[in-house]
Amino acid sequence: MAYIGILISNACHLLSALVLARLAKSLAPPPFKEEISFISAALHILSPAGLFLTAPYAESLFSLLSFLGYLFYVFSCERPATSRDYRNDARLLASGVCFGLATTVRSNGVLAGLIFAFDVVADVVLLAQRYPHVRRYGIYAISLGVLFLSIAWAAGLRRQELLGWALEYWRIFAIAFANAALYLVLRAGFGKYDTKSLNGHIRKIVISVLSGAYIAVGLIFPQYLAYKEYCTNEDAGKTREWCSAFPPSVYSWVQSHYW
Repeated sequence: MAYIGILISNACHLLSALVLARLAKSLAPPPFKEEISFISAALHILSPAGLFLTAPYAESLFSLLSFLGYLFYVFSCERPATSRDYRNDARLLASGVCFGLATTVRSNGVLAGLIFAFDVVADVVLLAQRYPHVRRYGIYAISLGVLFLSIAWAAGLRRQELLGWALEYWRIFAIAFANAALYLVLRAGFGKYDTKSLNGHIRKIVISVLSGAYIAVGLIFPQYLAYKEYCTNEDAGKTREWCSAFPPSVYSWVQSHYW
């Protein structure tokens, strides 16, 4: 099994170097594309982390998935904003999927979600400036969310109970969000769109949020499995001390306990 792990790690390391070279070539200025592409890949191969990247460890797979996520993101931005179509949306979603898988491998992959968060904030601010009624509806939505949380807190739900309730009914929230997102995407249309239009901005926001949601799933799903295994078991002897923390993070506990 050790040989298989080493083979997989080295294959991922090789592929990550090739993907990084393509990524650097896409971002480098025209006169130096080939040089910067080669130097980037060479430095990645010869980096001090090379020992971990060739060992049967998660680093090489994480770097491959991360570089693929950035490459798809760059591809989604290559076309001008006024001529984007469904292919750009598919590349953006593929970027989110790669980042989500990378986050499942290593939790610090969640930092890649900052690029989607920035896109969403930028489009929301632009919408609020151009369309006052969108700003008004946004205020209504935030107010309803705060009201819901306040009612739940006033009803006597403690933090752990509120989290357990959310974990129990997460499928309902996921289905509702998916249906709302699907409606907005269909409402905006699948053809080419102008980002100056209201529908174009809404579509961009929905796609960016969905892409970021993959990262959230990559972070939360392993936590959910650990919480279900060690925190909901009736046998009190199997309950871990991190189960009573808020939020109950198995990653933080493992790092502090074993490292």
